[in-house]
Amino acid sequence: MYHDYQHHLIIGIDFGTIYNSVSKWNGKKAEIYGKMGEYIVPSAVCFNEGRFHVGNAALAKEAFYPENCISGIKGIIACGKKAVFLGNKEFSLRDICSVIFKYIYNNIKTTVPEDKFKCEGAVISVPCYFDNEKRNIIKEGAKLAGIEFVGIIEEPVAAALAYGMYLRKNKKREENVLVFDLGGGSFQVAVIKVLEKKDEIQFNVLASEGNGRLGGLDFDEELYNYIVKKESLDFSNYEYKTANLCRKNLMEEIVKAKELLSYDSEIAYIKIYNVPPGEFLDTTLTLEELNKCIEHHIEMIKNIMEKVIVLSGISVRHIHKIIKAGGSSKIKAVDSVIKDVLGEIETCQYMDYKEVVSNGAAIYAAYKTKNLLLDKPISILKDSMKKSLYFIWMIDCSGSMSIHNRLNYVKEGMMGAVSQIEEKCSLHDIIVNFGVIKFADTAAWSVEVGGKINDSIYGDINPGGITSLGSAINMLSSKLTEIKLDYKTLTPIIFLITDGMPTDNYEESVEGLLAHSIGKSAYKEVIALGRDVCEEYMCKFIDDAWRKPKRVLQKEHIVESICSQALNSVEYVNGKFIGKYSEHGKFQEGFSEKKIKGGLFLKTSENK
Repeated sequence: MYHDYQHHLIIGIDFGTIYNSVSKWNGKKAEIYGKMGEYIVPSAVCFNEGRFHVGNAALAKEAFYPENCISGIKGIIACGKKAVFLGNKEFSLRDICSVIFKYIYNNIKTTVPEDKFKCEGAVISVPCYFDNEKRNIIKEGAKLAGIEFVGIIEEPVAAALAYGMYLRKNKKREENVLVFDLGGGSFQVAVIKVLEKKDEIQFNVLASEGNGRLGGLDFDEELYNYIVKKESLDFSNYEYKTANLCRKNLMEEIVKAKELLSYDSEIAYIKIYNVPPGEFLDTTLTLEELNKCIEHHIEMIKNIMEKVIVLSGISVRHIHKIIKAGGSSKIKAVDSVIKDVLGEIETCQYMDYKEVVSNGAAIYAAYKTKNLLLDKPISILKDSMKKSLYFIWMIDCSGSMSIHNRLNYVKEGMMGAVSQIEEKCSLHDIIVNFGVIKFADTAAWSVEVGGKINDSIYGDINPGGITSLGSAINMLSSKLTEIKLDYKTLTPIIFLITDGMPTDNYEESVEGLLAHSIGKSAYKEVIALGRDVCEEYMCKFIDDAWRKPKRVLQKEHIVESICSQALNSVEYVNGKFIGKYSEHGKFQEGFSEKKIKGGLFLKTSENK
């Protein structure tokens, strides 16, 4: 059946931090719109005089109306922000995405006679580290823009999909590829097994990791601050708009110098009139200076790469090819760090780093709309990426827990915490295994590790008896010997809730727990109900000089405290897990708030 691909369009959108690129399916393959870049749209928005300006039009206004402009919306979504201010008006991130998508969509429409235009479907790429909430912002923005939306695809998977179609043409059945995507505002690495089986074509994401705050913009910022310091430049005494224009012009020349040094040059010349106003800046930037300025970012990239390879469960020698994406992947220092980690490895030269993600999205759009007919279905798998977490509750059921109805509040708090933890873990691809130990005269498992915590605990956990905490800890220590930890397991969490002094040999049991490698390394938290809990004893259990028991004196605060502390412990151990392999978390703390609050220009040494 004939399909008019020229007028009835199937598109893929690479939603980028700096630029958005668009590809279309032509019936045989995916190809980028406009080889001259007319459909490479800057991710910049300006709201001025009651109307939106997008792309280059927004960039042109940035120097004069910085408070009305914003760029890098993808990075802002990554930060967890809900809205931005342009001037004095607040806009949701969904609305900003919608403005960008509508601009792209309307531009595409102009290439087709109005009476013949039809969009059969679009797929938009998102970072691998976006959770469902962040992905929904993109989805809703696309739908609000009127795009015939058919799905999203993770950026590394899109790149691998484009490569997988190439593999099929060349009759190769299996390869492990590392997708290295370093764009303007974000960095992602994924190890993906591309496998053609008898009944399906698999794209199995073995591991992925990303940093929404690491990219070419951060390199530019470092270089800008270096040149400002090197040349003793100070724009703070000039009129606001004049100073902004100087900064903008200087940054543009620095970016050009960086790009020149990314190829074969060892030195780049920076020559600008009217920087500062009325003067002429004549300076240089060498390759050595560039590498020195970005060396800590390069180290971050290296750490993330090494982490992902470890998490993939395969050795470096079994990674067959690397797929590069993103404009910043062309920098020489990046090539050096790739070689350090992977050794000599083949790069997919036949795949354009600027096009591979949008092409993969267009291929997926064609597949989803049944315009790419394959003899086998495509299957995208991520199960192998999931991390595991052991979360063990230890609940004091002694007679004193009946005072002020404490135990019922504890059960309510625990049920609420379990629900929130499961939701949080699902967003981060974590499989959580709960266990519940109750203790009074004796200790017993109310819920075996890996079991389901449900309303049955209300009938199973009741107050009465003494406080045999030592017995509960011994039972816990015995269970820990059965737990097998691997490279995808988070630090176990042991969560103790009690209201009084132990009545058995508690100290000896704690020593036994801490003598166990898992018991020692586990994250141990104590919720102390009332004033009778001895802090000294509980600190021995926690075994962390920086933390003390969380004491709750008011019964109405029990539920809230349990929920918040339990959720915080999960977030902590997940962050600690990331930190095993990189300084990823620490790096995020240095992200420029100026990128969030409005204005396209980056923070600088003079206006921090």
